[in-house]
Amino acid sequence: MQNATKIPVHECLTCGHKLTAATSVSRGKRKPEKGDFGICIECGKPSQFDENLNMKPLTQEQLLHLRRENYEIWLKISTAQAFINERNKAN
Repeated sequence: MQNATKIPVHECLTCGHKLTAATSVSRGKRKPEKGDFGICIECGKPSQFDENLNMKPLTQEQLLHLRRENYEIWLKISTAQAFINERNKAN
């Protein structure tokens, strides 16, 4: 995985996929920080990193708030989700 940063190994709380790395949607390699957003590469569930760099799934209310307050980030998450959903349908 290009520009991947290792994170503490943990399971997606939605699908159980073992998460071991994160990549940044911005340029360059950057380690995620508490409060950063991410998605599970397997199921596409949007999440937010906690203080231990574990991904905690976002609620529908949090996603709606993100859409209102930071549309650019919400759009990146939605685009990645659509890609993952299409990939999963093809498999």
